[in-house]
Amino acid sequence: MELKRLNKFGKAQCACCGYYTIKEIAETCPVCHWEENIFQEENQNDNDAPNYISLREARGNFQKFGAKKLEFKELTREPYSEELEGS
Repeated sequence: MELKRLNKFGKAQCACCGYYTIKEIAETCPVCHWEENIFQEENQNDNDAPNYISLREARGNFQKFGAKKLEFKELTREPYSEELEGS
């Protein structure tokens, strides 16, 4: 499997937060703590492993408090400037 379109820094867009933080399949985003998972991206209501929360719910949580789940907030950070755009 390949990652989606990469930005000029070689990173793909996180399916949850939308920032360009992902370098490889199964990597965890440092901005929202979503683990890259092709199955869950294609099945946005699935709440099974590896994230144990649906992508749809995780996106809502990220908008509310900046992490896929509140319990992971301490493990997140603000995006770097090079992670903001896909160009």
